[in-house]
Amino acid sequence: MVDRSEPLRKLPFSQRFGFAPPPTPLALNLVSEILWTDLFNTIVLTCSMGDDKHGENLALDIWMHFLHMPLEQIPRSQSYRVISFGDVVRYVRDIQPPAPDLRVYDLLEFVCSDPHTHSLLQQLHTLANQDFERDFAAVRLIDGLVTPITDEQQRATIEIAMQTPLAGVRTQLHNSLDLMSDHDDPKYGDSIKNSIGAVETLCRKITGENKATLGQALKRIKDTGMQLHPSLERAFGHLYGYTSDESGVRHALMDEGHLELEDARYMLVTCSAFVNYLVVKADKAGIQL
Repeated sequence: MVDRSEPLRKLPFSQRFGFAPPPTPLALNLVSEILWTDLFNTIVLTCSMGDDKHGENLALDIWMHFLHMPLEQIPRSQSYRVISFGDVVRYVRDIQPPAPDLRVYDLLEFVCSDPHTHSLLQQLHTLANQDFERDFAAVRLIDGLVTPITDEQQRATIEIAMQTPLAGVRTQLHNSLDLMSDHDDPKYGDSIKNSIGAVETLCRKITGENKATLGQALKRIKDTGMQLHPSLERAFGHLYGYTSDESGVRHALMDEGHLELEDARYMLVTCSAFVNYLVVKADKAGIQL
């Protein structure tokens, strides 16, 4: 849910002084007409900033792999017969029914994953998140995924953890986001296991124990010269015990029927924060990651 304490200075005059009703935060599965329009505009404007050839290739990818349409039907400009990126995006927007729905989120994620937008990703994330915040959406764009996280400190924590030098850690955190953010079939239990797995992967790298469990690796970290607070070590040891299948019996906490979005979100943010903490501690101890 979007924070209702949004600063009044961000509202227009008529809403600040009560002459018009204030905006209502959107539910997770809803896209307002304003947000719908803003996001489509952001996609077109941002992707038009790059090289013309990249824009044409991106339009081709959207047409063939997002829409799965015959290539001979792709829109081309009348004058030069080149593929028009803007016309392709407008085609996505105007598909029946031409009304706000989650297809704009799907398109945004597809564009972020396309190799032809690599140089524009930072700008696209910045502008899309400004749209989400301004239009009171219940999501933000993190690592190319539309994610049900609106707190800016939580988003920053996850984004910093995504920059860790270890590809395995980045992959598991991304998988956690992906599993949690699937609006058709979210898998909160698997999301939690990937979050914990990211911490486990980092601890294995720090200790050099490639087969150690998280609990074992945490106990051996002190042997590397890193100093962890005993309370943190115990807390993550307990979390691992709840999420692991090591004993052959999964704890009731991990049954999908007992898990909700807030559980997966809490674990992702907590594990991301712990990853950031361990990376700083490893650097201070002179451990190369």
